[in-house]
Amino acid sequence: MRASRKCWLICTLTLLLASPAEAYIGPGIGAGAIALVLGVLTAIGMAFVAILWYPLKRLLKLDNKVSSGRKGNNTDADLDATSPETKTSSDAN
Repeated sequence: MRASRKCWLICTLTLLLASPAEAYIGPGIGAGAIALVLGVLTAIGMAFVAILWYPLKRLLKLDNKVSSGRKGNNTDADLDATSPETKTSSDAN
């Protein structure tokens, strides 16, 4: 426990005795930092959409088609408009 107190004392004294930096950070650096943070957040969001949302959306659409097909609302000919059964005589030419 004694070493822990000694460490806290050294850290506290170091922070209290630190001199301020004589540096100027201009508005360009601030705007760049904001743009960097927004860019990283946007990249993370787009990765989420690309990796998780689109496959999930596709899965939900397939589930909808399967469930509506079970109810008898759609037939195979309705789902496939280019099937030979749905072509008329004018389409044959």
